[in-house]
Amino acid sequence: MRETQPHRLAAFDYDGTITQPHGASVSGTVKRGIAALWHSGIMTTVLTARPYQRLVGVSGGIDTVVSPQVPLATERGARIVDAAKQSNYKYYPLSAYVLGVVAAMPKQTVDFVGFYPEELHGMSFIWTPDPGRNDAMTAQFGHDAHILPNDLTALQTALQQANPCLVTVRFTDETPGNKALLPQDLNTAWSHKTVSIVMAGVDKLSALEALNQATGSQFRTTIYAGNDTNDLPVLSHPELHERIFVGEQPIAGIAEPFTTVLTPDALGEYLVQLAKDRHDF
Repeated sequence: MRETQPHRLAAFDYDGTITQPHGASVSGTVKRGIAALWHSGIMTTVLTARPYQRLVGVSGGIDTVVSPQVPLATERGARIVDAAKQSNYKYYPLSAYVLGVVAAMPKQTVDFVGFYPEELHGMSFIWTPDPGRNDAMTAQFGHDAHILPNDLTALQTALQQANPCLVTVRFTDETPGNKALLPQDLNTAWSHKTVSIVMAGVDKLSALEALNQATGSQFRTTIYAGNDTNDLPVLSHPELHERIFVGEQPIAGIAEPFTTVLTPDALGEYLVQLAKDRHDF
């Protein structure tokens, strides 16, 4: 019996890889490249630290970069979404221990705590210990966020009810001591004075493993494009068909050699060529 060949999959980090750094929407050249991949029979998906709810309203739509019927991974891999069914394909909520750590943080050091609920289309929750910051929180996050009462009980109750898979904490200032406020066993990602927390063992590599399983793909028939430290687990995987680093030069700590290093502007045209050469993939 002839062995069934695994499907081909191209997976992309979102911010700074298929968008411009800090940009909101996917560039036109990347959209054309992804359309070429689809036409050649290569599936595409996204692995991002963004919450799913913050992708839905993006100009152009997530459906322009994720193949129909293919799940996508959000919140650093803690939520994998079946967009076609509008449901969570896999969901890894934070434990009561982690939620307790967040609720017990010294309030004089916290600017705000933010999280989305397990419900796929639920509004975000924002909590600040300072009542004087409520208007600023509303201005920053819009009227589609629940601005919680400032007492600790309101935060604890919302965390329990929302059952989040990722919590973001922003501190009032950027000091080395902030990291000492969190136990070392937490799965954290830091950016200046902001930290995001997900369940231990969850990252983009575990998410890509789940996406391969869902699509019938394998690492040896998968390419991945990323641009940041949270892409390291995937970019360093030895069985990937191709690793694409998108940036002027690789960041420290990513395993060499890369198959491909591209500037952000060159990615779209490279994908078009990849689609033409799909017999090599």
